[in-house]
Amino acid sequence: MKILRKVLFQRTAMLSFSLAFSAAGIAGDQQYLGQYFSKTVFAGEIRSSGVSTAILTDSDLIRGNNEEETIFQGSVPEGSQSFQLFDGYLVYDTVNFRAYPTMGEASVTVFFDDGSALYDVNSIIDRFAFYGSTTLFYLLDQNELISAGKTIHDIVDVSLNDLVDHDLNYSDFGFGNIIEDNSSPEAPDVEAPDNEEDTTIVGTAGRDDLRGSEKSEIFLGFGGERDVFRGNGGDDIFVFGAEAGDSKKDRDIIVDFNVFDDTLVLEEGASIAASRINNGTLVIKLAGSDGDIIRLRNVDTGVDSINIVELDGEF
Repeated sequence: MKILRKVLFQRTAMLSFSLAFSAAGIAGDQQYLGQYFSKTVFAGEIRSSGVSTAILTDSDLIRGNNEEETIFQGSVPEGSQSFQLFDGYLVYDTVNFRAYPTMGEASVTVFFDDGSALYDVNSIIDRFAFYGSTTLFYLLDQNELISAGKTIHDIVDVSLNDLVDHDLNYSDFGFGNIIEDNSSPEAPDVEAPDNEEDTTIVGTAGRDDLRGSEKSEIFLGFGGERDVFRGNGGDDIFVFGAEAGDSKKDRDIIVDFNVFDDTLVLEEGASIAASRINNGTLVIKLAGSDGDIIRLRNVDTGVDSINIVELDGEF
């Protein structure tokens, strides 16, 4: 491992922004708008697959607690059919299926139309069997797709790896909150910083999509559990570690880490417990009971090849 130095960095100009949907409660049922991938299998063969828009309704605002959760698939906002989000009791009438579902969290492999694949993607799954055919429904972690430069429309197939516990929110699967006027959610505008000196880009305690510019920036995720970082050029610094013991399982991704120019900073108390190469991604696990993980996309040369700074204190 290439440890450069033990130092305390001086904070510079600071810019804070994030890209996230709000899921604050409103009166009555809570509704979310998004998309899912589905495929129908008959006699072991895929007979159909595709992407549809869906409305998810949750009357108690608590995901996966077996209370009043239904997805309406089809045209929006007047879906003519609905299906259960998770595996649970199913009631059928002439208009829709309704369900009071249980959890169905999983890790899946996603295959794209250019022949590439993305492994270990978090998903919520469900299935519906009807006269010998089985339809499988997948809500997919959108930031995992974004980090690979893909969208749900690039998918040709999804396969189940294992059932896992990941506790993601609806917005993590691309479902934005539908506000009272029934308009669809809009992501806030995000502009890359433009500052002659190094700019510190700070996230929130939630999930952020943090983007830099061609200049040099310092990135602070600030404890978000699943932050995505894009340096977009320059000699960037990515700071981790202060929240290594906060009981959150952080799963952060640096999309474009440059092993020659960029630097990974570990604050005091943070250290690397293990690392591995997984399909062109360097996966770094930090020491501690939380098992925090940092993924460096398109880095396949190991931790010895990257610039690492250990701090005597917090950033």
